[in-house]
Amino acid sequence: MRRMLGVVAIALTIAPSAWADPPSDKQRARDAYERGTAAYKRGDFAGAAAAYAEADAIAPSDTALQAGLDAAVKADDPARGAELLERAHTRPLAGALATSVKNADAKLAHRAGRVRLRCDTACSATLDGAELRAGDARWATVGSHALAVTALGRVTAQSITVQADATVEVAPPKEEVTPPAPVPTVAPPPTATAVTPTPAPAPAVPPPEKPRGVGPAAFITLMAGGVAAGLGGTFLLLSASSKHDTFVAQGCPTVGSSDCTSQASSGQSDMILGEVLVGLSGAALVSGAIVGIWFTRWKSAPTVQAGPHGAVVGWRGEF
Repeated sequence: MRRMLGVVAIALTIAPSAWADPPSDKQRARDAYERGTAAYKRGDFAGAAAAYAEADAIAPSDTALQAGLDAAVKADDPARGAELLERAHTRPLAGALATSVKNADAKLAHRAGRVRLRCDTACSATLDGAELRAGDARWATVGSHALAVTALGRVTAQSITVQADATVEVAPPKEEVTPPAPVPTVAPPPTATAVTPTPAPAPAVPPPEKPRGVGPAAFITLMAGGVAAGLGGTFLLLSASSKHDTFVAQGCPTVGSSDCTSQASSGQSDMILGEVLVGLSGAALVSGAIVGIWFTRWKSAPTVQAGPHGAVVGWRGEF
């Protein structure tokens, strides 16, 4: 009996604590608020802002929200301030809360962005060592942050950059699929093939040499021009001599009439032109001879003629 009474006494002592109701949201919010007040008094403004934010998240309260904003400003915590400002802009603002929102907005706004974790399969992550659950969008200060994502038993660490008022989407790296190894193929044994001899290339025929020298036309032109110039010059010189005889026979050297002056001018012109033509004739004939001897390409070939008294060898040329 004594043993049984002892067991019943122990059960009655434990039962009230085991069957007690869990603390209400208001109680948990009150506890978080008191932790924030204690941290604020210690000068831990960042811890106070976190505790006040937790109290407001459990049971929304303008008092907790205002205290959290003031603590975030004192801690210069843009990430916590952005989180609380986001909540405040969804509520009607009045009185002291409106003043705290205006002050926090002036000092902490546009200095933070959000990081969101997206996973197709089960995954988790830490941002600067703090847990980041899939689907959550956490505020972080502008700049670089350390991110570690765990998925399929593999941890991938990387550095991300957060920009003001922007959201960085992060996800586990896609699993690389290794392609199957190719199946080796066995090539059939080579078969003997007939070898067709390659014909030797035909010897290159050198292009015919261009004939050297000038054609006979140059020689003919020079010689004909020289003869024509010589004949014209001779004619003019004879005409000048005849005019001189007439000039002397009329006594022009002593009379000096206008007719005599005209005859003298005409005879002098014939004489000068005749001398020029004779000079040109000589130059043309000499040049023609040089061209014909050294520079003209004559068409010539040896000829052999058989006769009753033997063979006659000659040289035949053509223009």
